[in-house]
Amino acid sequence: MKKNKRTIIIILLCLILICTLILFLFSRLGSSDAKDGLSFEYSSYRDIPGVTAEEIAAIETLKEQIDFFVHASTFGTEAFLKEDGQIGGYITLFCDWLSSLFEIPFIPRIHGLDDLYANLNSGGIDFAGMTVAPQFSDLYFSSDPIAKRSVKIMQIKNSQPPHIIAMYRLPRFIFLEGSVTFNDVSALLEPGSFEAIFSRDYNVIYEMLRNGDADAFIAMDTAAGAFDSSNYMVFEDFFPLIFNPVTMTARNQAYLPIISVVTKALQNGGIQHLTNLYSIGYREYIANVLWKRLNEEEKEYIKDNPVIKIGAQYYNYPIDFYNTHEREWQGIIFDVLNEVSLLTGLSFEVVTDINIEWPQLLQALETGEISFVPQLSRTPAREGRFLWPQTVMMKEHYLLISRTDFPDLLINDFLSAKVGLVKDFSHTVMFHNWFPNHPYIIEYDDFNSATIALERGEVDVMMGSMIQLLSITNYQERVGFKVNFLFNHIYDIYPGFNKNEAVLLSILDKALVLIDIYRISDHWMRKTFDYRAKLILAQRPWLFGAIGLSLIIIVLVSAFFARSRYASKELGKLVVLRTEALAASNSKSAFLATMSHEMRTPMNAIIGMTAIGKKAQDIDQKNHALNKIGDASSHLLGVINDVLDMEKIEADKLELSPIEFDFRKMLQKVITVIGFRIDEKQQVFSMNVDSKMPRFFVGDDQRLAQVITNLLSNAVKFTPDGGKINIMVSMIKERGGNCELRIEVADNGIGISAEQQERLFLPFEQAESGTSRKYGGTGLGLVISKRIIELMGGRIWVESEPAKGARFIFTVNMLNVKENDGTMEISKTVNTEKSADSVTDVMAKTEAAASVFEGKRLLLAEDIEINREILIALLENSGLIIECAENGQEAVDMIEASPGKYDVVFMDIQMPKMDGLEATQRIREFSKKIPIVAMTANVFKDNIDSYLAAGMDDHLGKPLDIDRVFEKLRKYLIKD
Repeated sequence: MKKNKRTIIIILLCLILICTLILFLFSRLGSSDAKDGLSFEYSSYRDIPGVTAEEIAAIETLKEQIDFFVHASTFGTEAFLKEDGQIGGYITLFCDWLSSLFEIPFIPRIHGLDDLYANLNSGGIDFAGMTVAPQFSDLYFSSDPIAKRSVKIMQIKNSQPPHIIAMYRLPRFIFLEGSVTFNDVSALLEPGSFEAIFSRDYNVIYEMLRNGDADAFIAMDTAAGAFDSSNYMVFEDFFPLIFNPVTMTARNQAYLPIISVVTKALQNGGIQHLTNLYSIGYREYIANVLWKRLNEEEKEYIKDNPVIKIGAQYYNYPIDFYNTHEREWQGIIFDVLNEVSLLTGLSFEVVTDINIEWPQLLQALETGEISFVPQLSRTPAREGRFLWPQTVMMKEHYLLISRTDFPDLLINDFLSAKVGLVKDFSHTVMFHNWFPNHPYIIEYDDFNSATIALERGEVDVMMGSMIQLLSITNYQERVGFKVNFLFNHIYDIYPGFNKNEAVLLSILDKALVLIDIYRISDHWMRKTFDYRAKLILAQRPWLFGAIGLSLIIIVLVSAFFARSRYASKELGKLVVLRTEALAASNSKSAFLATMSHEMRTPMNAIIGMTAIGKKAQDIDQKNHALNKIGDASSHLLGVINDVLDMEKIEADKLELSPIEFDFRKMLQKVITVIGFRIDEKQQVFSMNVDSKMPRFFVGDDQRLAQVITNLLSNAVKFTPDGGKINIMVSMIKERGGNCELRIEVADNGIGISAEQQERLFLPFEQAESGTSRKYGGTGLGLVISKRIIELMGGRIWVESEPAKGARFIFTVNMLNVKENDGTMEISKTVNTEKSADSVTDVMAKTEAAASVFEGKRLLLAEDIEINREILIALLENSGLIIECAENGQEAVDMIEASPGKYDVVFMDIQMPKMDGLEATQRIREFSKKIPIVAMTANVFKDNIDSYLAAGMDDHLGKPLDIDRVFEKLRKYLIKD
């Protein structure tokens, strides 16, 4: 007998471990590695690491003497005048940051380069953002770089690039007189490879470029601000790239503490924050440039038309396409339009159907239903019907696409090849122009149909472009395609506009020249996807989960079979009469049949939904499958819990754990759990609670909730859709603080006959043999409930007739807590909104409680890596600092090495080198106060008693319940 019990305990522990593994694997499906962007976390300069008391005192003295500081910069991309005359750009954002950090205003100003030095030397300004020439470095105090300026080549639009000019004469470069750029460029270019011209006047520089007296102006990128109003200037990076650091610089030695603190801020995360501010400031500069170039008509258009309606093709990768994996429109045009939105304030909305085909899209453009489409080839037949911008989005080649196993064609082979074309596409028009009498042409309605035909061998080649090939190979992740023939013909890709949208076209033309379209298009032309790889990785947990749950079923069936054989032997010894022995055997057989049904039903759902989830391409379908698997897994765990409770009952080890509890909250928790099932069946639920009922009792609230939940679950199960369920709670009497409570759960369901009622509270029995098949359940719930009620000094009975519903009534004894006997406030009706609100409240309270753990330290002693990962994941947002020990000896060493470092210890029991009990005893030799909580799958009372005797303060059962985890953390980490 002892051996049999020991075997069952080992089996159950294995089940718990496997369940934990499965729950972890499924939880990983929803995990995310995304991290928030870096931000500067210090709200005051005093909090920055490394700032000294002397620096703080010096800065505070300065603040008493001075009302504000002036920080200046030269005119350009970092500092410019907005339409309202205010200073904009990075300098303003930087001064705002300094003002907040030092709690004193920093005022931005703009000066010329000569004025900047003069005012800094005379004290007219306090600080400057500048690159200090090496010969002046001893005169100034500078911080670490607050920005880095790149060197640009600035030319008149459509000018020849310098490397072409260098083929027939020396290129003539203009440099700002006195700047460091000339020295930087000279150090990289061959001596005598260019002619240098120097000037300080931007107007002179611009005229020299326009007149051809110079080929390019080479300067820091900030100098581009001098040409804001010109539509004729273009800017490119100088190669090799040159970056010059910009520092916060002062001449007055009294300001050295501020310079020092800014440097320390940069070294402790501030540089990332300033980099972000620089990007924001530069975008503001570009928007300001665009706004200066717009005429009044264009500005009015933006104000009157904030939303622009556009159309898009779901398959035109990478220009515009609908990403079915991520469920959003993507592509080059949408990245460009995002930039346009930031510059102009316009927003762009795709108003056409996702699956619209090209002929219908073109018709919508021509009728004015939409303002423009992302790509429209410019052909003679379309002139006068549509408009195109001057700025080219990208250039492309026409080509023929084939399967990789198809031989490359020569020009003479074209007439004998079967060619796939797409109706109404410019590629098709061009092919007909080139090969007007081709005998083997098949036209398809869309590009995808043509691709499938090519894949099946219906055609030999397909007319397209590199864009179409990238769509097949990169986005769709299809293999077996290649460029078969590349035509020596380049065409431009533009968006196409409705002929009445000339003003919108003008706005976009001016905006496009300020956007780095090449960078955006290059990103998409090089982009690859890994959706198939992600799908395979996502399917692994499904497979492991199915295998793990299959193992659970096998072990459970083996355990029940072993238990059935053992029970049959015991019944044979105890039962004398053959009929009774036969009845008992029949009961066991019926129970095993029920268990088989209870396990096979969720297992069928798990296996079936696993197969569906693996095949599903749509994320909603996958989520649906996951939810069903989660429901089935929860049901299976419920079966295991019932078996565990029955094991305790038969071993006479089911015991109560009385605590002081709020009766109202206990009832509300039960309602929250059962409410969604009531709502699913559209049943009417009501509750009546005696107003004389005390609010607080001493008793086992979890076991009482288990009984009420079981009775309500049965009521929901056996009551038809739209039926009624009622719970009534009253106090029968009170003597000396002992209260006798009467709780009744009534329904108008199928009812129970007198004969069936006699078997209700017997182990492994249900009302009739077909009940489990029709309604589900193990038949153990009422037996367990009866035993719990008896332990609480009460009794349970049923009043029912077939087809007239049932009333389950029970009594229990509880100790009244005199400190608070206020009237209970329980809602008498429950609906979906109430249940949802309750769940939301519980989540909100958990999150609120978690925030108070910020900075507390938890030592987790656990040898199994997956268990450590689970707890760390559960507590990810709690604010706790978690450190891990892989065995008891390591835990002892860590606590002994740093006394007082840890606020609480979670200690596993069974670990290598030193188990949790011995580790606790060792820790108690030098640390009496640190709370130690056992974390174990052994949850029987005698096990828990041994943990407490060893010096532990509490315990948590596995699998871990997040609410219980937070309960223990609040108990030991939050001091009243």
